[in-house]
Amino acid sequence: MIKRITKSTSILICIASIISIAPAHAADYKVLDAQEGTIYSATAKGKGIFLDGEINGEEEAVYWVSEDGKYNKLNGINTGATFSDLLLNKYLEIDDGSSDYSYIDITDNCKLLDYDVREDLEDAEAILLKSKIKHDNAGRFDESYYSSSNLISATIEGKNKFLSSSNGLAIYKYKLKEPQINGDYYSTIYANLQGNYVDVDYDLGNLKVSMSTTSSAVTIKNTKDTYEIKQDGITYELKAVIKENKYVTSDSDTIYRLADLTIYKKEKGASDSTYKSATNELKFGKDCYQVTDGNSVTVLQKFSMTPAIDTIDGIKSPKDSTIYFIADEDGNNEYLLGKSVADAIKKIGLSKGAGKVKLTANSQGLYSMYQDTAQKKLYVEKLKLKSKNGFNYIDYDDYYSSDVDSIDSLNTPGGFPWFVNNAYVKAWDGKNFNKLYRIDGSMDSVSITSKDNMIAWNTDTGVYSIVHNITSTKDKNAISGSDTINPQTTTNAAITLNNSSNGWVLNQDNTWTYTLQDGTKKTGWFNTNGSWYYFNADGIMSTGWIKDNDIWYFLDTSGLMKTGWINYNSSWYYCNPSGAMLHDTVIDGYKLGIDGAWTN
Repeated sequence: MIKRITKSTSILICIASIISIAPAHAADYKVLDAQEGTIYSATAKGKGIFLDGEINGEEEAVYWVSEDGKYNKLNGINTGATFSDLLLNKYLEIDDGSSDYSYIDITDNCKLLDYDVREDLEDAEAILLKSKIKHDNAGRFDESYYSSSNLISATIEGKNKFLSSSNGLAIYKYKLKEPQINGDYYSTIYANLQGNYVDVDYDLGNLKVSMSTTSSAVTIKNTKDTYEIKQDGITYELKAVIKENKYVTSDSDTIYRLADLTIYKKEKGASDSTYKSATNELKFGKDCYQVTDGNSVTVLQKFSMTPAIDTIDGIKSPKDSTIYFIADEDGNNEYLLGKSVADAIKKIGLSKGAGKVKLTANSQGLYSMYQDTAQKKLYVEKLKLKSKNGFNYIDYDDYYSSDVDSIDSLNTPGGFPWFVNNAYVKAWDGKNFNKLYRIDGSMDSVSITSKDNMIAWNTDTGVYSIVHNITSTKDKNAISGSDTINPQTTTNAAITLNNSSNGWVLNQDNTWTYTLQDGTKKTGWFNTNGSWYYFNADGIMSTGWIKDNDIWYFLDTSGLMKTGWINYNSSWYYCNPSGAMLHDTVIDGYKLGIDGAWTN
């Protein structure tokens, strides 16, 4: 559909998690005025913009652009600061050259905090997880490993750093009571600050394997059980091991990681010491994929942070877990742009390269990208996770490329890449690179959280542009009053709101409810600041398509009801100003079918 529309129009692309994607004329991109001032470092974080520079004719200082558009000096922060990370959409981490990082609370007028927020949060999470494991463990983990108080921080993997700083997602290693078949004693746990955790080295979904010289096949479901298979009249026992390679990305409850999968075999009845790797002796799926290089294979694992009903010796595993091979439907090895620089340059066909890789996800899909810092070029592809004849694989669209002026970072708000190129701020929408803003041609750096919160600049020429169309929120004393705060606003204050008698509440499973003053949960439609949300019969805020009184409505990932053109699963729909999806009609010359989708 996008190719047909762009014959007469272009898409004004806006991040799907923030606003709808709707057709717009090419001339609708906004021209930004350049302001004089030297920016040394800057970042758009949350709903704010933070910068270190010389502006308004004053000496260098660190500023915060607040929701009212004012430039506020951040006292207590040294100049020369760089902005590291935003923890829980609340605490901005700043490297200002002091011995430790500084932290400000962006939800409390950027108040400077006198403690190490990251360390405190990580310790709190480790303690919380430890207490959960201690309560749940019924034989999977070695009790002596976590019973001692001095082993709290030892359970976290590698450097103490959240994988996803927005919700405190972190990875831990816990010691198994019995070693795995390869002698490894540790299993990987993903946990967050809401107290949720899952052991992700257990559930493999349904992994169909067969011996390469026989039709005998078996489905491997987990790494604990033993599975029998026959070859040349001999019965073999198979066991699987999967180990963490690296965290990739997450979208809401769904997590993606790269992991190394190994299948071991021995003759039935033989000693466990005779187990040996048989990964390259097996076929995965129905006579499909075979490992040709090495004794293990790197796979993409997709799993849920929601735990399954059943446990493994008391410990929770993901409700859903699926292994995908980095191959096409015929079992041929593929390369992911976002897996490694080596993979990216092989896929593109370069002789060498240097740059950054990234995998991102949103409600529309999974995206893989490589930014070549030497050639100043961005490559990006959309991935589709599919299954055929018991074989799970990755389907690829052709990759797209664009020149980029900024090579400092990969801005990916909402999962899509945003960048500066040839005097425009551009964003990729899954098919096209679209112009969003016209800026001064010298600007080569940009930091973006949404179309309404971004800063572009060039340090050498002393110019910058800011987009800061943020609606001011009520003060803290108004939070527990009436219909004034929406989930996007209250995400920053979720911990406070969880203890409020009424208002927005972030639940442990990362769903939202709204508690009324009488203590009951809001159900049905709810209006706040002119925005509509919908709560189901259990009081849980809905997202995606809902049907109410035989009318379909679409709610984005923040719960906000959308109007106008909406792109969903590669089809276009139109919702009128009241939010109702139209069908069997013509809008702007485009015919909508009986299901509401635009027809070719």
